[in-house]
Amino acid sequence: GVTQGGITLCWGDDGHGRLDVAFRDETDIFWEAVTCGDRHCCGMLTKYSVSSKAFREEDNVVCWGNDWMNQLQVPAQIEGRTGSSQKFKQIEAGHDHTCGLTVGGQIWCWGYVEPYGLVEDIPEGNFTFIASGGRHSCAIDVNNLGYCWGLNMYRQAQVPIDDRTIPPSILEYSNDPNDIYIYDDPWNRVTKYVESDPQFQAIHTFQHIHMTLYLPEFALPGSVRLVFTQEYGTPDPYSPHVMLFVTPEFDYPGKHILNVSAFDLRYYHDMRWGINGNVRSVESRIVDGYTEHRLVD
Repeated sequence: GVTQGGITLCWGDDGHGRLDVAFRDETDIFWEAVTCGDRHCCGMLTKYSVSSKAFREEDNVVCWGNDWMNQLQVPAQIEGRTGSSQKFKQIEAGHDHTCGLTVGGQIWCWGYVEPYGLVEDIPEGNFTFIASGGRHSCAIDVNNLGYCWGLNMYRQAQVPIDDRTIPPSILEYSNDPNDIYIYDDPWNRVTKYVESDPQFQAIHTFQHIHMTLYLPEFALPGSVRLVFTQEYGTPDPYSPHVMLFVTPEFDYPGKHILNVSAFDLRYYHDMRWGINGNVRSVESRIVDGYTEHRLVD
């Protein structure tokens, strides 16, 4: 642990030199944090101590203990850690490895890393927090998304599915005129859908579409959004339209059947069933040039 005065103290079994804190006999050395694995420890020096040792600004982490798996070999200039953005602001030790997070949001790991991909599988991005387990590590990025890598024997490196990995999606869709009776659409505006360029993942339809939406188990509440943009015909001053599903039913994981019609958003998934009494109203508003529609339960 690190005292309020910046002194690192270790206790317990002294095997492998774990209690032999680096620079412990030097009175002008102070620490900000310490983390320990099974047979090694690493500490983060204060800015004053880095200067007093004439270290580079980014060389603010020192390790001690057993080094037979390179647990003490903190990545340095030879590995490409150069510049003030490479200064460590957080360190976390696992069993035989340690990972450090720089002030620039980059992650470095060292120690017994090769068998578990603890270096080669470090995710790319800008990170704000890290944590290490036995032989795996995890991190959170600036968008609050979680990532894990390393040994995955017990799925410890398998982040639960969320709207980043498997977003809400459309499983199937159609607008076959046989899906509704002609009296529901006396002008027979329902036409066959046409798939668009796969690059844009869009569906072309004239007025009406029937679809099955899928929400993964860990989808964020309210993450389902459908965007409808007019491409031809009489100009629509309210296009594009964004449908937001905020009722509890649409937050529940699973498949949801939906019927969307330009002439009424309140119908059941099968328009032959008529108006859905559970939908009291459809709230619409324009936000940043988009028309948002909320189905109010």
